[in-house]
Amino acid sequence: RSQREEMHLVSQEAVRQESLPDGSVVTLNKNTELAYSSTWSNKNRNVELKKGEVFFQVHKDKKHPFVIATGHTNVTVLGTSFNVRRIPNATEIIVATGLVKVAYANKEILLRPDQMITIRDTDTMRVDKKPIQDKFYKYYVDREFNFENTPLQRVVELVSRAYDYQVIIDDPADRKLILTAKFEQNSLTEIIRVIAKSFDLSVQVEGKEIHLTR
Repeated sequence: RSQREEMHLVSQEAVRQESLPDGSVVTLNKNTELAYSSTWSNKNRNVELKKGEVFFQVHKDKKHPFVIATGHTNVTVLGTSFNVRRIPNATEIIVATGLVKVAYANKEILLRPDQMITIRDTDTMRVDKKPIQDKFYKYYVDREFNFENTPLQRVVELVSRAYDYQVIIDDPADRKLILTAKFEQNSLTEIIRVIAKSFDLSVQVEGKEIHLTR
């Protein structure tokens, strides 16, 4: 297909939210590329996730499924909301509302709300379907973290991914500390300050690494 026939939605250093021609809303996390045909019609609702992560809120249309192609996987939905993320050599899908049908290697699987699946591009025999760990996967859509009795290790994993910094807890014992705090559109500096103050930790910044230490 020529480039003229494809429309590209690209996000770089900022989260981007857009509407598609059928009224579906897509939220692109940073460094994401989504393509769809310029001849898009409500009968042919196909998009391709080329890289990155997108939260889809699909406009309901029972006669015309909405199909996302990524890696070797097709995700088919009628009207629902869910997250699709490309990770190295695999696709991760998490369902927020409704039912999602995932097709891969001549197989199909149905996902329900709060279920996730990871499909490797090469080894499609071993598909990992399980309940989600928590609902923080939507942090870039809601722009908030609502931590309730969350282990500090999980907190720093999420914050590292959200802000493109590596946050490291130097003492393994501190990783099990429990944080309850709500952040809404806060900067990384503000979040780290609250964590450090909560547990009497000191902060050392080395390039793109932030160390929480005793």
